[in-house]
Amino acid sequence: MLRPLTYVFALSALMACGDKPGGSEDGEVQTDVDADADTDTDADTDTDTDTDTDTDTDTDTDTDTDTDTDTDTDTDVDLFLDGIYEGEFHITFGAAPFGTTIEETCTGEVTFTVESGGDPEVLGDASCTIPEGAVALLLDTTGPFGGTTDGNITGPDSAGGTVAVDLGEDFGELSAEWGGTFSEDGDVMSFSGTYDGVLEDLTVEVSGIPFTFDVEYEGGFDTVRTSMLPEDTGAPPE
Repeated sequence: MLRPLTYVFALSALMACGDKPGGSEDGEVQTDVDADADTDTDADTDTDTDTDTDTDTDTDTDTDTDTDTDTDTDTDVDLFLDGIYEGEFHITFGAAPFGTTIEETCTGEVTFTVESGGDPEVLGDASCTIPEGAVALLLDTTGPFGGTTDGNITGPDSAGGTVAVDLGEDFGELSAEWGGTFSEDGDVMSFSGTYDGVLEDLTVEVSGIPFTFDVEYEGGFDTVRTSMLPEDTGAPPE
């Protein structure tokens, strides 16, 4: 019984002596169980719930209801044109029968009868005279020279037609187209117009010598209504 115990103690002493620091022998069972169980459970639950509910409901309700009611109803009243018109009449001649241009103006008076629906609607009589000079020498007279005008109303305030002026036996008749305009200023109704043209290949004799040349002319008239037509009531209709 004592001998086995002696073996056990002896074996234990030998094992204790063999366990030297810093060394290990085969068969050493290293049981270093580093149980550093780093359980860092950083549960960063940053629940930034910035629910920007900026409900900028800028509802621009600018209801600019600019109802431009510009009711420009042109109420111009048609002119009443009928009547007797009297005023000034003139016509200027220019010619170069001797190589040098000579010019003269025949001035006088004219009377128009204007009747809407008439035939013709515009009828005029005029006469004019020229001063002493080269043209009077060519015509062998200073006048008076008679003229007639006829035409029709062509618009609410306009008329047109033909004017003819008798320049005598040598020159014959001068004819031109004219255009005129009516205008009203208060109680005054006016009628004015112009005309121009060329009288070609006019031949005259001076001391038995014939001269052929062209005559350019231009003229016009300015009149005002002096009375209504005899059959009118004396005033334009309302």
